[in-house]
Amino acid sequence: ELPILCPEGGNPLVVGEMHYDAVIVPNLTTIRNTTLERLHAFHKAGGTLIWMGDCPEYVNAEPSDGAKAVYREAKHISDSPMQAVNAVESFRFMDIHRMDGAREDRLVHQLRSDRENQWLFIANGKNPVCHDVEEYGKLRFTLKGEYKLTEYDSLTGEIRPLSAEYKNGNTIFERIWHMHDSLLLNLSKGRSETCAQKANEAHTNPDMFFGDVPVSLEEENMLLLDMAEYA
Repeated sequence: ELPILCPEGGNPLVVGEMHYDAVIVPNLTTIRNTTLERLHAFHKAGGTLIWMGDCPEYVNAEPSDGAKAVYREAKHISDSPMQAVNAVESFRFMDIHRMDGAREDRLVHQLRSDRENQWLFIANGKNPVCHDVEEYGKLRFTLKGEYKLTEYDSLTGEIRPLSAEYKNGNTIFERIWHMHDSLLLNLSKGRSETCAQKANEAHTNPDMFFGDVPVSLEEENMLLLDMAEYA
């Protein structure tokens, strides 16, 4: 429970081993008074507190106005996912967009600090709708700050520099992304020396053949009757 992991509120809000600079409260009907106390202390100490939707009408599952004071003092947004994303824009470290400008919402990432460097791991976070159809394409990654990027390829074991562009204090790189891809990067302060074009050439689409190609069979041809995935 929260009182065990978070004995008292403050900024940042410490919950277990985690430290939070911003807290988004979802659209609730009831809230515990212990949670309210810690949220109030967090906000009073300068933390960013954001409420989605209306103010909870119940505290500890009983009708109460106890949440109204904390609700009024903080920022309010609707329960729209995009409003939640925009509300914490100043805290964002990484942004990922598709080539049509839409924000990529199928990936997850973890960022860890290792002394002066950081490790960034990115992977697919949603099960593909169809495993037989490649839905991904080129993605643009924007990291807040300027970093020298080193890719650790988990498939081949290679360690190679990854080039990037630098604009408005951000590190930007593009990459062809496949549905089961992952990416492990070491981030160190500074700029990559290689040009962005070489990085894109190193990770391109697989060879595709169009038209007739010669085919030879090792054994007599056969018809495989398999269970249909779709009917």
